[in-house]
Amino acid sequence: MDKKKILFINGHLNAGGVERSLVDVLRHFDYGKYEVDLLLLEGTGDYLEEIPQNVNVIMYSLNDAGGPLLSTCWKNLVHGRWVLLFYRFLMLLSSKRGNEVMRWARPMFCNGNRRYNVVIGYRPNMATTFAAYTFHADRRLAWWHHGEMNICGRHRIELAHEYERMDAVIAVSESSAQLVKETFPDIKEKVRVIPNMLCVEEIREKAQSEVINMSSACCNIISVGRMSPEKNMAFCVDVAWELRERMFSFHWYMVGDGVDMELVKRKIEKNNLTDWFTITGNLPNPYPYIQSADLLFHPSLVESQGLTVLEAMALGTPVVVVESAGPKEFIENGVNGIMIVAEVGVAASTIEKLCREKILLQDMVENGRNTIAVYESSKIMKQIYIMLDVETPIAA
Repeated sequence: MDKKKILFINGHLNAGGVERSLVDVLRHFDYGKYEVDLLLLEGTGDYLEEIPQNVNVIMYSLNDAGGPLLSTCWKNLVHGRWVLLFYRFLMLLSSKRGNEVMRWARPMFCNGNRRYNVVIGYRPNMATTFAAYTFHADRRLAWWHHGEMNICGRHRIELAHEYERMDAVIAVSESSAQLVKETFPDIKEKVRVIPNMLCVEEIREKAQSEVINMSSACCNIISVGRMSPEKNMAFCVDVAWELRERMFSFHWYMVGDGVDMELVKRKIEKNNLTDWFTITGNLPNPYPYIQSADLLFHPSLVESQGLTVLEAMALGTPVVVVESAGPKEFIENGVNGIMIVAEVGVAASTIEKLCREKILLQDMVENGRNTIAVYESSKIMKQIYIMLDVETPIAA
């Protein structure tokens, strides 16, 4: 029997939630039945080494096609980057005629004339645009991983057209699916939910790969996430200041990077909290830190699913989570975790109480382990294979 031919399209493989999700899917594929290409449009990244050898990785970095028109074109002309020149021409044309002109981008790619059973745009923007227009496919799918609609103006109009060409738009939670339906009502019948998987055994194995010597403080707290406004990492500094004012013994580990990194560092210095914080930057493997911490504090205001919270549950680390749509779907407040409003006093009091009442933490840990069963990789891959079966209509 011939293998089904699948094409995944994404920007890069730098450490991030979307990329972690993509790598997990590729690591659990049945390569006896599927032949998989992965097209990357913005370079490789931290997770490249985790991609199975069965996957044919095709890399076309289109980053240098952007920038001031004349200087960009001249630079690419001098270096003979004809693909980037052609892509820049299509970008100009799309501003007048829409992203549908990207059907002419097919000759840019070595696999451009190949016919796939399924083409998947794993995130919006370029990946979904090329999935919608550029490649031959029997079925087209798009993934939506976000907890807010951060696409607006012409880009939202173009995304609506691209979603109309999809056979299904897959969201990672019920709340993110509802967001897509409300924003693009014309395609609401195409929206399906497949959560990101939780690779429990792999996570636990990675957690054991390194010994982390945590602080001798009463409570070691960890926060993992992109340092950006919606992820609200700077809020951790406010909570830390309040804990210090209460003379509570703690040390806070922050794992991540982003546009708010310097803001967070300045805030720590301004409040004389340097001795209370360790900032690691991005870590391809944050799990030894998560497992070693006394609790995970997740300050994000916007979460489509909350995979970091689920990973902490898998590692037996109690969780305190600022209220957002994704975690609301699996956190039972006070049972398998604590969900709070984003108020400094509330957060500080919750952390202090949990670290003093160890018996409550033990119950939350046990209940958290029971929560993660629904996200097992075998269950999620079964749902994905149904979407890849082009002979079977996509069920409502």
